[in-house]
Amino acid sequence: MRQHQPLRTNRLGASITALLATLLVPIPALAHVPQSHTPLTTTSTSDLAPPQQPIPQSIQQQMEPQPSGMQQSGMQPSGMQQSGMQPSGLQQSGMQQNAAPNHSKGELSNLDLQIYSLLQADKIEEADAKIAEALNEARKAKKLDPTILYLAGFSQFKDEKYNDAIKYLKEIQELPTGNQQLSLQDQVILQRCIAECYYRQRDTKNALKHYNLALLCAGNNDIGTLLRAELEEGLVGCYLLEKRYKEAEAPALILAQLTATNSNQISGLCPYFWANVYLAEIYKNLGDKDKNEYYRKNLVGLLVQMMGEREQIENTVGAIPLRAVRDRFLKDYMADTHPQSLGEYLWLATTFKLKTLPIIAWQSTAPGFKSKATIIAVHGMGLDNRAFTKFAHEMRARGYTIFAIDVRGFGSWMNASGNEKIDYKDSFVDINNLVELIKQHNPSAPIFLLGESMGGAIALNTAAQFGQNLRGVIASVPSAERLQAKRMSLTVALHFLNGPDKPFNVGTQIAAQATARPEMRTLWANSLKAKNELSPKELMRFAIFMRRTQSHCGDIKTLPVLMVQGLKDKLVKPQGTYDLFAAVKSDDKTMMIVGNAEHLIFETDNQNSIVLDALSSWIDKHSSENQALP
Repeated sequence: MRQHQPLRTNRLGASITALLATLLVPIPALAHVPQSHTPLTTTSTSDLAPPQQPIPQSIQQQMEPQPSGMQQSGMQPSGMQQSGMQPSGLQQSGMQQNAAPNHSKGELSNLDLQIYSLLQADKIEEADAKIAEALNEARKAKKLDPTILYLAGFSQFKDEKYNDAIKYLKEIQELPTGNQQLSLQDQVILQRCIAECYYRQRDTKNALKHYNLALLCAGNNDIGTLLRAELEEGLVGCYLLEKRYKEAEAPALILAQLTATNSNQISGLCPYFWANVYLAEIYKNLGDKDKNEYYRKNLVGLLVQMMGEREQIENTVGAIPLRAVRDRFLKDYMADTHPQSLGEYLWLATTFKLKTLPIIAWQSTAPGFKSKATIIAVHGMGLDNRAFTKFAHEMRARGYTIFAIDVRGFGSWMNASGNEKIDYKDSFVDINNLVELIKQHNPSAPIFLLGESMGGAIALNTAAQFGQNLRGVIASVPSAERLQAKRMSLTVALHFLNGPDKPFNVGTQIAAQATARPEMRTLWANSLKAKNELSPKELMRFAIFMRRTQSHCGDIKTLPVLMVQGLKDKLVKPQGTYDLFAAVKSDDKTMMIVGNAEHLIFETDNQNSIVLDALSSWIDKHSSENQALP
């Protein structure tokens, strides 16, 4: 018997047991869960926020509701012929679109309750066996129904057997009376789940077909704003991956319109921000400078507003765990989508994409506070911007302002459809854009770029290309020389044979080498934004990127550089950091060696006050007004 592995899904980052903890009432009643809070309305808490941009007439005209990617002339969604094909096997015999499903709406079925109990006890293999047994019995008795097929499909989906999951989902719509058992909402959710399976395999052709089928099922009926927005975002993601930017425009505009309806609440502000990110990207690639600039200004204003909201909440009630935020938003999502069985709930919960900020900030709100300098922090492989939380608190107390950014393909970008791919060059541009934004509102602000591990290499590359607005760069453990490199190379090679684009878990090994502290390893493994799985191709590109960093260090000719290396580092060889240090051409460079430091120096909850004092001293020295810019 194979050893049980917890559900692996980077897009969610939570175990099945954790998800079931949010299921506090019978599933159909989730639509009526009383809210334990009053929705917070957003107010601008930062004078950095630009005034609301007037919407140009050309953009206003495009924001009129349109069927996604379809002309008003009656064109069918992509992947469908105009010959009358109907979604989900629907007959034209007059079936009521809003027909009530036959399965119980009052409580879970007996099978659901049994599976629920097993999953709640983290008995995943027993739950799988029970589902298989129930499926076989139903087949023999010729009493297959959507409930058991949903569960059978999910059993395969959680193990990333997407084609098998699709087979069970499509079997639902092929049941002799299957469609009569499914409400309109159920039909939409079914097509959405099939589309998600195809999307995870990057089969965008079939994903587009089923996202469009879901929208065709929905028509103009009320299926919930969140579910409809999710379907439109699915179309956007597929078109972006295929670089079909013109086709992506229509669903992206609809997505912006849908998410704007809830943008006066914190839960709706982040999805609206990401809709603007999509539109800015689309118009950039279409060469429409006016519209690109409009949406860029919009998303900058939203970003500043959200960072201010986040900071205000943290200063008022303390940091809110991301898991608590996820659980709250997941309940709102379930109330909007109305799952009618445990199978539907599990599908929706494990594919729910929590939207978070790609940039977060910490700044003192004390009266009369004047920041000594601004630090932009870039995380290491597998981590995200929240990894710098403890470091930021410590440095804020020392008088600094700290921004932390997600590298493209990590953290918040993992849930941005069509943007999940790791992109180092775009990350350089993101960092430079943040530097320019800070400079626009505070031209005299001394800005330092700090990165750790992969983030250290990104910081050095960014400084080489965009160093003109920086006062200095700090690169912690940026070495490309890995310990146990042969072991990792063999692992990558073996997984390459299974599929060069198929992700596998590398987070466990990286965390084991990065820190000896069990609590930090657990924190890393359970982080909702951690990217613990990478494909062989991604790891090979990462290795190439890290090795090429040394050649770019020679382009840092005048910018002050501080490198940091721990001697108890079990992940990278210190010699690699020393080689990078030697490659830097700037005469103003300093090497800090920390004898008792592991790999994680700034991305840990156990900050070394001596190291922070030395870092502060170096920053203060290079922050003075008479410090010559490079």
